[in-house]
Amino acid sequence: MAVIPNVAELPRRIPTGNQPVATVRNAGAIGDAVADFGSSGVRAAQHIKDYQDRRTARETSSATTGFALDLFEHGNSYDQSEDWSGMVEDFNGNAANLLSEYADGIGDPRARARFVELGNLRIAEQREKVKDKAFIVETDVKRAETLEHLDRLREMVILGEGEEAIALAEAQLVSDAQMNYITEQERVKLLETFKQDSVKAWIQTQPPKKRVDLLNSSIAKDNLPS
Repeated sequence: MAVIPNVAELPRRIPTGNQPVATVRNAGAIGDAVADFGSSGVRAAQHIKDYQDRRTARETSSATTGFALDLFEHGNSYDQSEDWSGMVEDFNGNAANLLSEYADGIGDPRARARFVELGNLRIAEQREKVKDKAFIVETDVKRAETLEHLDRLREMVILGEGEEAIALAEAQLVSDAQMNYITEQERVKLLETFKQDSVKAWIQTQPPKKRVDLLNSSIAKDNLPS
């Protein structure tokens, strides 16, 4: 029958020097190795980040320059346009398309969002210049229209409808001044010239015997210099 040994009789196992047992002496080396590995990982990560940052900066710089040039050329393209009523709307649509096209070339979401934000500010600035161009064209068109109306109203005065024609001319010039198509000084001068020229022309078309009486009429007294 087998006899079970007691604890005192069991042999002790003594580790040899070939076993990989951490000691006080080699613990520092292990720590240094772990630290070197961690540092290498940090450096690699930093290298990747630096590359990504440089790539993002290049993409943003290229997009900013290209967009600024295209937007500038697009804004200047309206210098010869006569379509003042659709000029701003056309600019808005084309500018938005340009901004979207260049934004798509920036991979980093945050950089892209910042680019779009600054791009919209640039568009707003250029839009004001386009509005100014549109208003210049609009003003030229409206001034020409008013001068044509005054010529036709002059004929109306000559045909004997002086009071109505003068009232229409005055209303037209007041509205033009309110819209800044003409200045207040221009309004006064145009109206005075119109009234005097029209009434004189009306009187001169009448028979000589009637002219003296017409000079004493209310329309002549109200609109001709005394």
